[in-house]
Amino acid sequence: MKEKKMKKFSPVIAIILAVFLVMEALVITTGVFLLIPDKDPIKEAQYLNTGTQVINSQSQLGGKTGIEWNFRKAQTFTDLMVEEGLLDKLSYPRVKKLSNGDLLMVFQNLQVSNDIYTMRSTDDGKTWDTPKAIRLMRDDEEIEMAISYATGELLELQNGDLLFACSFRSNGGYQQNIGDGIEVMISKDHGHTWGEPKVVYDGANWEPHMIQLPSGEVQMFFTQQAPYFAMGLTDSVDVGLLRSYDNGETWTGTLPGEEWRVETLSRLPQNGTNGTECSDGMAVGVVLNDGKGIVYACESLVTAERISIIYSSMEKNWRYPDFTPDSFGPGADRRWNAIGNMKGYAPYLIQMPSGETVLSFNTTNSASGSFMVGLGNDEAKDFSGFRSPFPLDNGAYWGSLHAKYSHTVIATAMASVGVNELGGEDLKGILYTEGQLNHTIEAVKQTIKLDALNKDWKDDSVFFVGSDSQAQATIRLAYDDAYLYILTERLDDYIINDTDLGIENDSIDILLNMGTKDKENFDDQVYKFNLSLSGMTGGSHGTENNRFVGHAMPGVQTTYRIYGTVNDDSDTDTGYVVEAKIPWSAIGGKPEDGKIGFSAVLYNDDGFGMIKDTMTGNMPNDWFTVVVG
Repeated sequence: MKEKKMKKFSPVIAIILAVFLVMEALVITTGVFLLIPDKDPIKEAQYLNTGTQVINSQSQLGGKTGIEWNFRKAQTFTDLMVEEGLLDKLSYPRVKKLSNGDLLMVFQNLQVSNDIYTMRSTDDGKTWDTPKAIRLMRDDEEIEMAISYATGELLELQNGDLLFACSFRSNGGYQQNIGDGIEVMISKDHGHTWGEPKVVYDGANWEPHMIQLPSGEVQMFFTQQAPYFAMGLTDSVDVGLLRSYDNGETWTGTLPGEEWRVETLSRLPQNGTNGTECSDGMAVGVVLNDGKGIVYACESLVTAERISIIYSSMEKNWRYPDFTPDSFGPGADRRWNAIGNMKGYAPYLIQMPSGETVLSFNTTNSASGSFMVGLGNDEAKDFSGFRSPFPLDNGAYWGSLHAKYSHTVIATAMASVGVNELGGEDLKGILYTEGQLNHTIEAVKQTIKLDALNKDWKDDSVFFVGSDSQAQATIRLAYDDAYLYILTERLDDYIINDTDLGIENDSIDILLNMGTKDKENFDDQVYKFNLSLSGMTGGSHGTENNRFVGHAMPGVQTTYRIYGTVNDDSDTDTGYVVEAKIPWSAIGGKPEDGKIGFSAVLYNDDGFGMIKDTMTGNMPNDWFTVVVG
């Protein structure tokens, strides 16, 4: 790259003001260079969307939804040194954001596990402390076998206690139901210390997962295998349920007259076994918003490997006469396939406050990765948009999800991250990332002062784009009777605004559909323009052959603020803000239905070629919606 165009100044000179007037189709642009930026001038996307959360709001508003995975948040954990030695086969991660603000991750070492650890972040995931053992493999003198611990899970209760559950198994008597079961422990201090472990189930099992109902009842779903081992069926499992009515202190047990079986919720006959073997397992439950019921996602190894959703109303609370442990079910009224014709295993399910359910699972038939995440509606139906959240998904599985904030999703999974050069074994690590929920925005009606500052915006609802490089942006929209206002806040370590360098300018395309929202083509009601440090350029509208032609946009005004040094890769910039004021008359007038289709494309080049980062599909029927009255 060329030498930087701006010299650094001493801290005494805090601000240099440069005002530029750029005339292009009567577009006026002004700008401010800030060498010493305000504290946190550009907020990360996860700290926005802080307005009052209307439960299941997207069901009322309608429109497309999607998750834009945050490239900057991707992390890989491997080769963790702990008191017991080196951990290099990390597996089965689960992360929870606690009420004290900490992130707590629980994971195991080895795929089938010996030990379980927790790892904590007190700075919202930027750094993590040294893992601490929560359960270590031990020798059981009574049965003369080693006991291993696996598939740990966490639940923060309504009273603030933290509940931990895991499976344990003997290394020699698993199929004989010797030395197997489920343990729970309770922490009163956000997982820093733990009470004594309590065995709440005896018998072979896997993957406990817990939810708490509004009534306070805690439910633990788990893969129940012990009853089938007792019958000599080694490949059968179903979904069992334990209940606690005292915050995990005590739990319901086996059914009357049964040695191993607890309350059983679902199972299907496995393909080709003539009903001798059955399946349903790895259940992950969710209490649906607004009293809509309880669901869990489970893997169903039936005619094909599928992810099923099983439903109960709140009133029934799983107590239905249509299913007994001796039957198969439940039927189609309470069970549905969540992933179409894809193969699926090891699901995880959460719900966002705005109503979207988020489903992850492993798959073997996707070209985009092996760990898929997609969105469904507020009833855990109609899932779509499956894609991998990880930039490098070379075999990620046994993952999990968590709602970190109202619009922020954490995704974690186990993956192969290298090869041990000495032993030739795969090294297993943990992949971690975060994504932002994009969906319909109700723009606030207000007149904006054009100053490239966000402080006068009454609402911080934003769209986010930033899955393909370190550069990312949030976009806000507001309106009044005369104008549409757009605020783009870009985080970018290396700001480029000089085509003489041989690198395209860092910029963002804004696309607006002012006409019919479900159309699969461009027309003269679809507008595109580019926002950068050059202001607004490239105004155009669509044509019938899905191309854009130049379109004058008189009366548009833009302004910007730069937090960094432009065209200088010797330091790390913060980014820049561009604010635009667009007359309705320049974009065909305010839409009669009060809705605008919206998309954006982020362009970034850090010297390795231009990256075009899209947040939606190409055509207007796949864009998000902005409500403007």
